[in-house]
Parts: sequence; C-alpha cells; structure tokens
Amino acid sequence: MMKMNRRNLALPLLLLFVSACANDPYDSAEEINEACSFEMQAALTAIKLRDKQKPKSLLLTKLSPLDKDSSRLLVNMYQVVDEVYAYTWLNETVYSTYRFELCQRQLLYKPYPLSIEPVLPGLKHCQQQYGTTSSEQSTRCVTNTFNKHQNQTPRDNQGSKGET
Repeated sequence: MMKMNRRNLALPLLLLFVSACANDPYDSAEEINEACSFEMQAALTAIKLRDKQKPKSLLLTKLSPLDKDSSRLLVNMYQVVDEVYAYTWLNETVYSTYRFELCQRQLLYKPYPLSIEPVLPGLKHCQQQYGTTSSEQSTRCVTNTFNKHQNQTPRDNQGSKGET
C-alpha cells in the first residue's frame, strides 16, 4: 500500500475546497487577493503534478462535476487543468502569474481574454525573457501581455459566459 503523506493529500484537499466555494461576491481587496492567491497556488500545484507525470484524469477526478450553478472558482480549476496539460511548455512562474492576473481582472470586472490563446505569444515572450525566475519584471511582463489584449469589456465577458 502507498503511504499517504502531506504532499499526497495537498492536491485533493485543495481541489475539494474548490467544490465547497460558493459564488459569493468578494467584499474587499484582501478577499480578492486571497481568492486569486488560491488560484495561483492551484496553478502551481497542477504544473508540479503535470511535471511529475501525473495524468490529467487524476486531477480532474478530484474536482466536483460542473453544472450550471458551479462556482467561478470550480470552473476556473477545470480551466487550469485543461491549460496546464494543453500547454506543457508553460512554466510555473509565468502560468501562475497569468492565473493570478486573470483572477484579479475577473473579480474586479476589468477586461480579460475569454481564453488563454490570445495571450499565449506574450506569455511565451515573458517566459523566454525571464525564465523561471519570479520577479517584478516577469510579473510586469505578464500584466503588459493582458494590457495588449483589452479588446473586451467586463460586460462582454459576463455576457458570453456559458456560451459555446
């Protein structure tokens, strides 16, 4: 039998927490930062598991099924898993910064791209320029990538939610 340790339990506990989250509005900048830090940590965890050759299906089984009442956070966790396994070249520094910035923009009703595709070239540039080192410059690079793709308004993003 495999001995369970804290590392083995981290992802399931993290992902189970996601399913318990409601669609409650965030009342303060501190709550928004906390929520986005959680998503950033989930992105880091997903990349670490991907890099340890854990199958995507393992991560997906830890998430509650999606339905029409799923929380924003649960929807985003599915998106994280899909993106991490689709874009295996993305490193944890750039991708986790991307997820944090995306979360901030969603919760603050700022423009954001509906998918990762429009910002992939910019993320690749940031990764090539700054590598795996997390720094103010790499964070600024990711933020600037978002700023170049402000062709959608928060209202556009809310209106397209749920469409295929």
